[in-house]
Amino acid sequence: HQTTAQNVPFDTIVSFGDSHTDTGNAYNLTSHAWPIVPPYVEGRFSNGLV
Repeated sequence: HQTTAQNVPFDTIVSFGDSHTDTGNAYNLTSHAWPIVPPYVEGRFSNGLV
């Protein structure tokens, strides 16, 4: 089984705080590009440790 990547444009991403967002994993996975600091603290979608 082979899969291919597709470029899909997004204009909105809604995050409900899971282990990929609130612990800073999304920030690390995107090489510190997202979420933007500031306003987000240390790459977390919350204002600090959860």
